[in-house]
Amino acid sequence: MRLRLLASVLSLASCVAQTFLAPREKALSSVVAGDHYLLPDSNTTTIFAIIGIVTATVCLIIFGCCIASYCCELLECICLYELITTCLPGEFLELACIACCVNCLVSQRTRETRRCAEDFLECFRLSSVALVRSPMEASASWPRKVHRDHYEEVTSTQTIVKDMLRDLGSLSVDDVYCVSADTQTEGKGRGNRRWISSRGCAMQSILIFVEESQAERCWGLSEVMAVSVVEVIDGFMGRGSCRNTQLKWPNDIIMNGMKVGGILRAEAITDAGSKEGKVPVVVGVGVNVDVEQEILEQLKRVRWPATSLRSCEGCDWRADLTVPNLREAILEKFVINARLWWEELESCYIPPVVLQKLTGRQVMVGEKIRVRDGDGRIMSGVHSGVDEHGYLIVTLAEGKREVLARGEFLYGDDQPTGDT
Repeated sequence: MRLRLLASVLSLASCVAQTFLAPREKALSSVVAGDHYLLPDSNTTTIFAIIGIVTATVCLIIFGCCIASYCCELLECICLYELITTCLPGEFLELACIACCVNCLVSQRTRETRRCAEDFLECFRLSSVALVRSPMEASASWPRKVHRDHYEEVTSTQTIVKDMLRDLGSLSVDDVYCVSADTQTEGKGRGNRRWISSRGCAMQSILIFVEESQAERCWGLSEVMAVSVVEVIDGFMGRGSCRNTQLKWPNDIIMNGMKVGGILRAEAITDAGSKEGKVPVVVGVGVNVDVEQEILEQLKRVRWPATSLRSCEGCDWRADLTVPNLREAILEKFVINARLWWEELESCYIPPVVLQKLTGRQVMVGEKIRVRDGDGRIMSGVHSGVDEHGYLIVTLAEGKREVLARGEFLYGDDQPTGDT
């Protein structure tokens, strides 16, 4: 039946093609013979073109339905074979039972196929985003180039970046600039707190340029960096490790209840001026890879004590986990996620893919917490995650929700978690 239907479809397509091409063939033969035959007018050609397109579309739909029907029958046969091979010798199954089992297997395989297809499409979208032209530039994909400057020792990578901005004219707004160092003598954390930066820590500051009109949204790059770091750390884990890298609002990287790194939140350097309608934005990151324990013990932290990735228990790390490799992987992942952030900046503050990972990795969600907001107010409530802006949501005892753009967790006698 389906073969006859396919034959009819092909026959119909052939007839339409002949009808559409006949006037042209006659016109060509008449011109060659010197009859000066007039070609069909534009209206006639348009009508034939529309008929041809509609017919071709119908043929493709019918052909696709036939192929889909064949695939469904093939899937049913495969599931029936799977059912037969799993039955015990001599086992008797009623026809209704067989039909039910086959339908269940078909549904299961269909769901698995759909899930695999969705995963593939999501991976393809993220990996191919570099091929999509970004609104950051009109002619080429962003970034045009990534510049890397590495130092053995600096006062602060952020300081080096800000020194670069003194010669703003020499920088390209289409490029990314990364400054890294083995050690920092005056490293700064959130709120100008001291950041101990010794060897074994993958630290870097990254400079990009954003539209002046979007500068107020640059804080979203902090969340982009946090998710990038988590993804990279998980990628360096062996198969036997439990991937439990988490985020503590607003800027800490946590593993096994201990702090392994932090994000220095994105900042628009408006004092440096603008170039081609764009302003510089700097975001920093530091991750302890293999810092000596004696150095880490110098940090005074009430909770979430500092540690290194190599010191985390229950983690099977890949052999290539080194400071340079981790630093480079974070930079590459950040560029990919930042490009995605730019692509969707006009419609949302944080891309849905990034926001989903950001909310899913938060520590203490659903637990009671005490926080101090940016104005110094102290409040207690339940950690209810983060919103679409990356702000902390706290549900108070009376059910009211407070949203904090800035703040910190408190422990003990109203003390923050530490000085880094």
